[in-house]
This record gives sequence, structure tokens and C-alpha cells, in this order.
Amino acid sequence: RRPQVHLPPRQAARARAEMQLRSLAKADVPPQLRVGFYFDFAAHPFAHAELLTSAKDIVEVLGAIHNYAVDWLARAWQHRRGRVLQDLHSGAKVVGRRPPVNLPGGEADGCIVAPDILIGCCSEPGKSDPDADFGLQLGPRVQVLGGTFDLRSGGIWLGEGVVVEPGAHITGPAIIGARTTLRSGTYVRGDVVVGDGVVLRGELKNSIIMDCAELAHPGYAGDSIVGYKGHFGCQSLTANLGLFGAELVVDVPGPGVTLRVALGRRKVGAVLGDHSQLGCGSVTDPATFLGPQTHVYPLSRLSSGFYGPHEIIKNKPAELGVLSRSKLR
Repeated sequence: RRPQVHLPPRQAARARAEMQLRSLAKADVPPQLRVGFYFDFAAHPFAHAELLTSAKDIVEVLGAIHNYAVDWLARAWQHRRGRVLQDLHSGAKVVGRRPPVNLPGGEADGCIVAPDILIGCCSEPGKSDPDADFGLQLGPRVQVLGGTFDLRSGGIWLGEGVVVEPGAHITGPAIIGARTTLRSGTYVRGDVVVGDGVVLRGELKNSIIMDCAELAHPGYAGDSIVGYKGHFGCQSLTANLGLFGAELVVDVPGPGVTLRVALGRRKVGAVLGDHSQLGCGSVTDPATFLGPQTHVYPLSRLSSGFYGPHEIIKNKPAELGVLSRSKLR
């Protein structure tokens, strides 16, 4: 006969409440794992809001980015206007098959098309790669001042007025919204959807960056979602994979019980709600969720879990030895 194991009350409650996020109906998803908890699309419309609102929960969105981007780019290519450039800037290097570049007007329309490197599909002629059939699509008044464009795995869209500085690297599939600036050193690794008026400088992969956000300095956002006017200070990093690569589990605080929820993914970075920010040198553990108007002071390390909304988080090791958390006034 096996001896009985008596757990402390809090641990026992967690054990009883453990669940799989994938198995929950949409109505049963905890509020902190719902899209609407983080983003107000009525106040801040987002061109790609459907990608988020169609998902059952915020984690499910991360698994939908690739297919959404590929389908969106395919539709955009089918309905493209303007002309496909036959001649590139004389200094441009082409690697592999030359990918098509669609220009809505021409340099007289305010466009500058001077990439450093274009990388096309390397498969044999006549063999189709469905994710690489769509080229580089440029909106009006785009300024490509340099940079590398890797279209082997998918197309790239640059919206109206986008500026790409020399030294940027963009891998498709990628959607870059209007009036966004990709500063020198930007590294977009594919499966990225970026809104309007964004400033980028760091490394991105499998992420959504909404309008007017600023990731303007070196840093990393992987498997992450950043809301309206979200901000990353210099060298802010979102860890997205646990040390041993296991499926991620979070404790979701609820009324009377803490729910232990398996997220169904090995990689989840950070979710920043509208108007939230990470200070310089901040690091978030995998599966870190910041509600709207949550502000993290520089040099803070956030453990996996939930913060905010309307909260200030300070790193005060000398005074408290822990993070200081207080309501935003």
C-alpha cells in the first residue's frame, strides 16, 4: 500500500487545478491568457488584428503567425499594382534565383530601391517552393537605402514610406507596416508582422509588433507580441526557451486558487500590453506576460508569470533583495 502524501494547501490547490491550455474552450481560458486582456483594438486599431482576435488565447497566436503572413503576402502579390522591376541598382548583389521586386510607381514617385543583397530561392528551376513564390513588394515612397533581403522562405512587404537603412537584414515571410524605420543592424528572422510607425533596431523572430512601438536599440524579441506604443530599452531581451527545452507551464492567479496551466509550446517569449515597456538591460524569462501600462525599470529580471496591468516594477536588490512592485498612480 502506497503511503499517502500530504501537500501544503497552496501546492495541493495547484496540483488540483493543473490543466492544458489547448484543451480549454475559449470561454474557459483564464482572463490573463486572453487577447483582450492586453490589447484594445477599439482604441488602437491594428491592420492585422484578425490574427489575434481569431485565436482562442494569446499563446495560440504565436503558432498562427507563419501561415497568416504567408497567406497575406500571397493575396497582396495577387492584387499588386505597378510594375516588376527588371533592373536593380547597379551595386545590388543577387544570390540564387533573382526574386521579383514589385514597385507601385517608380523612383519618380519618391521610391529609392538600392538593396545591397537580394537572396532568392535556390531550388532547381521549375520546382515550386510555395512559401518563396512571392517577392519583395514595395509601397509608395519606400526608401531602401541598403540591406539584405532573404526571400528563400517567403515574401517581404514594405508598406508606404518604410525606410530601410544600410546594414539591415530581413528574412521573409515578413510584413512591415507603413512609415516604419528599420535602422542599421535590424535583424528580422522571418514570421514577423510589424505595424505602422514602428522603429526597429534589434533582432526579431516569430513576433507581432503593433503600431508606434519602439524596439529602436539592440535587443531581442522572439516568439513575442508587443502592443501599441510598446517600448524596449537598449539591450532588453525576451528569453523564449527554457533551459532544458521543456513545454512551458505558468501559474495563473485566480480567485481562491492558482491555476497551473501548460501552454502547449516550448517557445514563448514575452507579451507586452498596450503602452507597456521594458527598461534598458531588462531580461524576461520565457512566458512572461505584462498587462497594459506596465513599466519595468532598467536592469530588472522578470520571472515567468503575470505582471500588471497599471504597475511599476523596480529592481531594488540593495534595499529589498527582490523586485519592488507598486500600482501605477
